Amino acid sequence: AAVFCIALLHETLADRELADFKKRKTGGLLQYGYHSICRHPNYFFNTFSFPCIALMSGSYPVFALWVFVQVFWAHAQSGVALETYMASKYGAEWESYCKSVPFFFPKFGDLINVLIFKHVGVKSTESTKMN
Repeated sequence: AAVFCIALLHETLADRELADFKKRKTGGLLQYGYHSICRHPNYFFNTFSFPCIALMSGSYPVFALWVFVQVFWAHAQSGVALETYMASKYGAEWESYCKSVPFFFPKFGDLINVLIFKHVGVKSTESTKMN
């Protein structure tokens, strides 16, 4: 139950961070906070929230199926379409971002920092530069 709550909390916060960024209409890419650890933090945290429901019910096959569906969906469906769109919209800025930020699975140390709220809302001068 704790993993479900933690995953749902961070998925919600990542979505809120993106919504707040879009409201400011500053242009460019969101490259701080959750979006500094992986390009699709809401997909990453979603991978844990829904499968945990199956795990809490004791249905291990359904848990495994949900994890597979979530990862497959992010890598083969929605994530690919979003990556293509972002590349066409942001060009070189997107390419540079992709070189330094993983697609889906954050580095372990970065994930720990997010889980203890070290990355949340943090902006660096490098990440806030807009073209």
